[in-house]
Amino acid sequence: MLQSPEVLALPLKLRDTLSSLMVEATFVEEALSEDRLPVLLMLRSHAVTAFAVGDEADYEPLYDAFKKHYLKRTGEWSAKDVSFVFCVPEKTTVHESFSSRVEVDVYFCRKYVVHLNRDLAGSLARLPFLPLSPVTPGIQTRPPSAQTLLRQRSLKAELAKALVVPSQSSASSIFSACLEGLYGVPDKVTSTSAEAHPDPTTEERAQGTIKAISIQNFRAYRTRKEFEFGSAVTILYGPNGFGKTSFFDAIDFAVTGGVGRLAKTSGGLATAAKHLDSGDESTVVTLTLEREGTQHVITRNLAEHNNAQVNGKVTSRKDVLSLLTGGAPAAADRVENMVALFRATHLFSQDSQELTRDVAEKCELPSDIVSRMLAFEDYVSGLKKAEDVLKLARQTFAEARKQFQSAHNSIEAERGELKRLESIASSGTSPDALDARFTELEQTLLASGFDVSGISVRDTRALRAMLESSATEATSSRARVSKALEHVAALKTLDGQRESMRAQLDERKAQVEETETSANEASERLGLLTSEVAQLKAQEQSVQNQRDWFTWAASVQPEYAQLTAQNQAVAESLSKLNQLLNEKRVDQSNALVARQDAAASLQRLVASQKIAEDAVARVHRIKEQAGHWAQTEPRLVAAKAIEAKLKGLPDATRLRLSEAQQAVTVQERLVARVEQELSSAKTNDTRLQNLIAELRTHVDCATCLLCGHNHGSLEALLAAIDRRMAQSNLIVQLNETLATERTKLQTQMAARNVLTDELSQYEQQLNQAMVERDELERQRTAYASALTSIGLSLSNDTTRLLTQMSIQVNEAENLAANSVHNSRQLLAAADATLAKAQDDYQVLERERQASTTALEGVKDQLNELITEASRGTVNLSESLPALAAQLSDLEVRLVQEGLSIKNASTLLDTQKSIHAAAKATLAAARTGHQEAAQILNAYDTKVQSLVAALTAGGLHREVSDEQLHRRIQDASERETIALQLRDRVADIEVAVDTAATSAAFQNMRDRILVSEKAAEQADERARKVEPWVSYFEDVTKLLGSQQAVATEHFIKQYGARTAVIQQRLRPVYGFGEIEVSSKDSAISIRVHRKGKELRPTDYFSQSQVQTLVLGLFLTACSSQTWSGFSSIMMDDPVTHFDDLNTYALLDLILGLQSSPEGQRQFVISTCDEKLLQLARQKFRHMGDAAKFYRFSAIGSEGPLVSQIPG
Repeated sequence: MLQSPEVLALPLKLRDTLSSLMVEATFVEEALSEDRLPVLLMLRSHAVTAFAVGDEADYEPLYDAFKKHYLKRTGEWSAKDVSFVFCVPEKTTVHESFSSRVEVDVYFCRKYVVHLNRDLAGSLARLPFLPLSPVTPGIQTRPPSAQTLLRQRSLKAELAKALVVPSQSSASSIFSACLEGLYGVPDKVTSTSAEAHPDPTTEERAQGTIKAISIQNFRAYRTRKEFEFGSAVTILYGPNGFGKTSFFDAIDFAVTGGVGRLAKTSGGLATAAKHLDSGDESTVVTLTLEREGTQHVITRNLAEHNNAQVNGKVTSRKDVLSLLTGGAPAAADRVENMVALFRATHLFSQDSQELTRDVAEKCELPSDIVSRMLAFEDYVSGLKKAEDVLKLARQTFAEARKQFQSAHNSIEAERGELKRLESIASSGTSPDALDARFTELEQTLLASGFDVSGISVRDTRALRAMLESSATEATSSRARVSKALEHVAALKTLDGQRESMRAQLDERKAQVEETETSANEASERLGLLTSEVAQLKAQEQSVQNQRDWFTWAASVQPEYAQLTAQNQAVAESLSKLNQLLNEKRVDQSNALVARQDAAASLQRLVASQKIAEDAVARVHRIKEQAGHWAQTEPRLVAAKAIEAKLKGLPDATRLRLSEAQQAVTVQERLVARVEQELSSAKTNDTRLQNLIAELRTHVDCATCLLCGHNHGSLEALLAAIDRRMAQSNLIVQLNETLATERTKLQTQMAARNVLTDELSQYEQQLNQAMVERDELERQRTAYASALTSIGLSLSNDTTRLLTQMSIQVNEAENLAANSVHNSRQLLAAADATLAKAQDDYQVLERERQASTTALEGVKDQLNELITEASRGTVNLSESLPALAAQLSDLEVRLVQEGLSIKNASTLLDTQKSIHAAAKATLAAARTGHQEAAQILNAYDTKVQSLVAALTAGGLHREVSDEQLHRRIQDASERETIALQLRDRVADIEVAVDTAATSAAFQNMRDRILVSEKAAEQADERARKVEPWVSYFEDVTKLLGSQQAVATEHFIKQYGARTAVIQQRLRPVYGFGEIEVSSKDSAISIRVHRKGKELRPTDYFSQSQVQTLVLGLFLTACSSQTWSGFSSIMMDDPVTHFDDLNTYALLDLILGLQSSPEGQRQFVISTCDEKLLQLARQKFRHMGDAAKFYRFSAIGSEGPLVSQIPG
């Protein structure tokens, strides 16, 4: 254990440092191991982390002690995340494999090894669950946009926009506009020096989080799918191709109006983003965002993707991004820059994983990739376009200068030719002079031996062509002969050297054969001596091995004797312990039998007590029923009396009702008969009424003509006649009869209805009486059945018997309780006896085990010694003097063998020297022979090539130098004559064409004028382009240097954080920290090891390279201050990750949740089920803040998704 004052103070210093980092945690110190520093426990609601301090020897005891402490607190800590951090003090050395060996062991809990230094917070920074240290407040990583920067440096706004905005203008159109003056004059750029633009005042950004998303007809999603997000983390799990990446594409589309990874698809966004089976249906993504407690609903339709609906109001892309990022949009910021910045700091897509290839090839992130990560695309676009314009300007300038020089050279040539022709044309142009010149030319040609047959002497063009051909042929002939002259001289030299080389080759061949014979003899002698020495050394080694074995036997013989005696003593002790154990085993067995008897007796008594208690309870319940029955029994008697009374009444009423019903039936028949008679009478009375009607016409006074009755007045008589016409007497009688009978029928029906109602009331009262009687009888039956269950019957003496039985069962219950109490005492005594017997047995058993272990240890040591002795054929049972005597004999033999080996070795060394010299001589001879043969072969090849060259030239190898020189001279003279004659022909030709040459002269003068104009225009264009070359050189220098400075500024501010995040994701054992540096606009990645700077990809695995890129992304998104949008989307970030990488990533996410930059919302997809299970375990304490989804399949309607409980 380390005891220095600095080490002893470390637990307290660790507590102070961690308290400042983890404010919400509770810290407790526990002394878990004697003579070692206490362990600091950091307790949080969801996690327990132990911090132990010590050297390598302290690790196992402290770790084992912590595990034991955990077992004591299992009930409290079983649901928590457990970690063990072993802190190695400064200047304490551990084995280089210690850290990796500890950290890769994930059994029981995660483990970390931290090497402490004076900066404790910096030492602990690699622990992923700790919050990241805050960066310098107010420092911005991004410079002003490229367009803003160019405008600040005096560029016109139109030119700045044309350079920076992609697809706005091509390089050629920009350059053309510059030359046309559309962008003004190329004044000098104000300043080409770049600056990092720190902004000491950071804009407050309102934080926003995604609450939910709805996707319909977008990419893989056909029908509407809705997802709710966890405020802290959302995990999407499922196999590849089930719609997870389309989920991230939907978020990108809802936020930016596009999908970054689909920008270059052939059909465009409208084709690539729409579900293939959706037809004319709308493609809609709806995102619900919460910002400052207010929810905003963003709906974007593919048909109008540049605008979105925010809470029902049409909103531009720029305003949507400003809503998400929580700040007011700057007028100078282009929406493309905001989109690029959003994707760089909030979305780690599968495309981003392709960046690892660039890291693997160059161990750096190129400038274009850095621009994507840090959202510098506007600088890349502007710089590339400015470089393209600069390239065009330089090409145009170079072409103009070239055209100017070409025109100038053409002018000079034309002027010279014109001057020469003018001088020729001024003399010898008369016909006589021309005839004389032609005659003289013809004679000269014939005298010079030129064949002019077939050519007219006045055909100057043909003559000139023939003479030029002759001159060319003479030149070629002279060159061939000159070359042949060189070949003849070389052949003579080579022929002399080849003879001497052949003699030398034969001499060296003989030397090689002689040397080979000597070398073979030396090699055979060396082999014999080597074999002899090896045999002697083997004999010496055998003797030495025997000597070593006997030396070892002599050294361990006392130990062997001691172990033998100890083995015998321990075996005797173990035999005695076994006898005692057998005795104790019998005592334990007897105690166990007694305890089992007591337990069985207690069990029986408890059962009896339970029976007694049940009997008491049953009697008590029956007594309660008896009291209730005493009140109910009078009601049963009354109910029976009422029922008997009511049973006779309905029968009498039914009889009366039957009689009334018969009377009603008879009366109804009578009424029907009268009604029939009345109908028949009315039919018969029709004729009589006709006669009376005729009589009515003859009445003229108040007296009736038929009966003589005076009715008092004519009107009264007519009224009587009218009534008689209406009804006859029979009809009147029948009507009266019908009315009377109907009245009787109604009376009878009323009486019948009264009887019906009375009967219904009687029956209802009877039913009620019967129901009450049945209920009371059921209670009586239940009471009687309860009495029967305890052996009683319902009688007048039941109450007394029930009281007696209650007293009896109470007494039985008390007796059973006393018996149970006594039995429990007996069982406790039996338990004590058994426990004592077991303790005694365990003590003896431990002694036996200790003796057995000791005996096995002694036997193992003895067996090990005996095994070793058998390997050396040594008998350890011999006495020590006998072993010493044999050892002395072996020492003497070893000295003798050594002398023999020394003599043989001396001879062998001498022979080795002889053999080496012979081999060297042989090698030299062979080399000399090979060199001579190669030289001779080279000479032969050269001779053959020279002879072939002479033959090709029509010469043989015996030609003399004089012949060759003569041929050269003849060819030269012919060439000279041909050229002179050609010039004479040309002069004559010019003289002949004097009339025509005047027009030619004018053409030449016109060409000179055209060339002068072209030279002037080219010069003017060069002067016009040259300032733009300098101008765009300044622009490219400005943009490139600003991007490089911004990248360097990012590295300076956040390089350390990148290294920390990479360490948290997975430290690379055996290497130092990752160092990230800027290289122009690129990012270079290096790692240090033992003072050397190395390329990580030369030594890292693919997963370690992946962590580098992921670390850069997490650095950018966790450090940025431009956006208050808390969501960080990572589409399948764990490619090539193992379990430790996955553990570390999840711990890192927990650490980022508590970082000073604010809480983050992580959305992660994966096809790794291990990550899903670990995430559910890590984030279960978050409750609804963590959500998990399983993509189980995909069909025609889209992905099949279900939410998984946390």
